[in-house]
Amino acid sequence: MWRVLGQLDTEDPSGTLSQTLRCLAAHGFNQTAAAAAAALPAHRDTPLYRMNRIEKLTGLDLDRHAHRELARPAVVWRDTTGGDTLARPE
Repeated sequence: MWRVLGQLDTEDPSGTLSQTLRCLAAHGFNQTAAAAAAALPAHRDTPLYRMNRIEKLTGLDLDRHAHRELARPAVVWRDTTGGDTLARPE
């Protein structure tokens, strides 16, 4: 969880990138989907830009199925726990 959400929270305290990751996961990681952009209230190119930033911060390649499957439980965990802050693993 830290690998995904911890990095995003550290670099983007506003939560924009975490929100974008949540939206992308909900839309099957299709960054060009109009529905994903509409859910964010953003320009249709914004999810792609933010996805690239998420990938750089986390080291994940969200075009790869295995990496998406690392991100998906992090998003579900955050939604389930109500956005509790992550403790960095020792």
